[in-house]
Amino acid sequence: MTVKKKKIPAVENPSGKGWVFKDTRSFAEVFYQLQVFENAVINSTTVKQLITGKIRTVGNPNILWGAEQLTLHLDDNRKLDFICVNFEPECDISSDTGFYH
Repeated sequence: MTVKKKKIPAVENPSGKGWVFKDTRSFAEVFYQLQVFENAVINSTTVKQLITGKIRTVGNPNILWGAEQLTLHLDDNRKLDFICVNFEPECDISSDTGFYH
């Protein structure tokens, strides 16, 4: 997914410690730093909410992330489906689906 952002301020910047899941299986404990943008433009299409950020694993920096969809469980009980758009050494993430519980 190619992400082209306008210079708009983030409406929220969640950060903390959480877990990444693949389907229902726990994949890794992580630290995350996210930016939430509203009405962002991706490839000339406006999306309601775009979430970008970085995730790094706790205690195991050598996990290969890959391009599959994963789910981040934030420390405030929200969840976020995402993909890694770059993964050396941290995972740069992007999601246009928004948070859910």
